[in-house]
Amino acid sequence: MVDLVDGLVRAAVTPEAHGEAFNLGTGVQTPIIDLARMVIEACHSRSPVEFAPRRSWDRSAHRQADIEKAARALAFRPAVRLQDGIARTVRWFIENRERIENLQVVEATA
Repeated sequence: MVDLVDGLVRAAVTPEAHGEAFNLGTGVQTPIIDLARMVIEACHSRSPVEFAPRRSWDRSAHRQADIEKAARALAFRPAVRLQDGIARTVRWFIENRERIENLQVVEATA
């Protein structure tokens, strides 16, 4: 989350970035199975990973955020390892669970 917020703030305060789209990721290819295992580990869970058939529209075998544009335009450089970021995020949700559960849903008014 630290890297994501850093990238979002950089985009917000960089006039040349307004109206542009940026990938704000690690820039490191991470298989979904590895991501799932990191989340399971961070949650101290014993949940199994369930595999489903590939969807017809999903033709991509590899996913990796290309952060080159963000690096050039925003001087964005991820500083937190993905595994550490997941652990921090899980810890934040655990520490703030009661606060989250007590949030009132606010409907937007037009």
